[in-house]
Amino acid sequence: MKHILVVDDDPSVQRLMRRLLELLGCSVEAVGSGEECLRRLESDPPDLLILDLMLPGLDGAAVLQRLQARRLALPVLVLSAKDEIESLPGELAGASAYLTKPVHVAELVEVVNGLLGAALAGGGGGARAAHEEGPGGDTSG
Repeated sequence: MKHILVVDDDPSVQRLMRRLLELLGCSVEAVGSGEECLRRLESDPPDLLILDLMLPGLDGAAVLQRLQARRLALPVLVLSAKDEIESLPGELAGASAYLTKPVHVAELVEVVNGLLGAALAGGGGGARAAHEEGPGGDTSG
């Protein structure tokens, strides 16, 4: 079973991500800050990190910088607001892919499958960066 760490300070996003990823057969842990994320990565690194950029205290861009400095080989999916992602391309260094909020379920499943290198329940396809809005359900919260 693949383990995913979700880092988002919005409890509703945490719940939605947990519910969806567990339905796909993953074990999921959610934390609300960059500091909590780094502590969690020290003890037991997940198979995938899903990281919001806008976090209290240590933000997602700073978490990415620290991961790069530690040379931690970990796929990272950045989730954030469209305007923010378009204005911070340099700060996304180290991210494997990104999706914008609201996240469409089909896009999320496709990217997660690709990053994990596994066909999870309900989806397939390779990893790709997605930043346009399309039809389908979303996980906005």
